[in-house]
Amino acid sequence: MATQPIALGPDPASLTCPHCHARVTTTMKAAANTKTHIIALILCVCLCIPCVCIPYCCDSCQTLQHYCPNCQAYLGSYAN
Repeated sequence: MATQPIALGPDPASLTCPHCHARVTTTMKAAANTKTHIIALILCVCLCIPCVCIPYCCDSCQTLQHYCPNCQAYLGSYAN
């Protein structure tokens, strides 16, 4: 049986984990994506070398991944 996609946003979500079936509030981790690398490359090309790390520190430049705090299963992501 296939599970329905879960609509996740930029904030932790309360839901029932499809893996462990517990009612949880998701934990989130930021992960670099293509947008992050492109912004860093543009800063590097523009000779803003000291600023290259900024996109890797900003959540708005990264994908937010939601996980179950109970079983650590990946539940989905939110791209800004």
